[in-house]
Amino acid sequence: MNRATGRSLLVWNKLTPLALVMGLIVIAPPMRAQTRFLVGSSGGISFNNESIGVLAATETPFGANYELDFRDVFSPVESHVALGHGMANVFRTTDILWLNGLIGLTGAIEYSNYDVTHVSKGGYYTFAGPIFRFRLWDAPNRLEFSYIREVANGIHNGIETSHLQGVDVYWTARLGCSGPMCFRFSEDFAVGRVLTQGNPVCDGTYGNGSQVGFSPCPRSGAVGGSFSASVTIEFPRRLGRESDPF
Repeated sequence: MNRATGRSLLVWNKLTPLALVMGLIVIAPPMRAQTRFLVGSSGGISFNNESIGVLAATETPFGANYELDFRDVFSPVESHVALGHGMANVFRTTDILWLNGLIGLTGAIEYSNYDVTHVSKGGYYTFAGPIFRFRLWDAPNRLEFSYIREVANGIHNGIETSHLQGVDVYWTARLGCSGPMCFRFSEDFAVGRVLTQGNPVCDGTYGNGSQVGFSPCPRSGAVGGSFSASVTIEFPRRLGRESDPF
């Protein structure tokens, strides 16, 4: 889901520094770690913005209780109401602590950005919540619930950030396997409250207006949502283990 609020024409130059630091962990993973690679397509609508793109991800378990995931969605087709067309990118790093074989806790940080005809925005977001593993229709599934909050609020490229707060539900299932790969389908639902654009001199970003003789002008809020779906290929296939929880 693209919840962007700064400019990025080269997406890899805009990865969050924290994500890059965390990425150092996977340079020399334990020999027993079995990394899963995923590639596919993704599309959806987010707060009235439409996007279609490609997805790449890795999932690396370290032992039985810890997992480190990376996911990047690049959307060369991005459409924003009244703002034009362009492209977008969302990069997320996720840590999972499995409490047992079925229940865990997740924490993630995401950098989301877009560059369209009339504006470029980018923002950092944090996610935290429980995650569950289960079987449905004889297929292994994951279901994740997260609280979302935008961080580093303020002014970016002259534009006020949205101060997003909301909840996110992410579901993914391994539907079947063929040859060296397996197939997954995922859906992501979110709803949240954002602040509309205001006058930063009097809406609290730079002050309440009294310093320059203005009356206070608090920013108004709005509630919106998003939905996205993706189809991905997972590899390598672990023969005889396709139905195991992942």
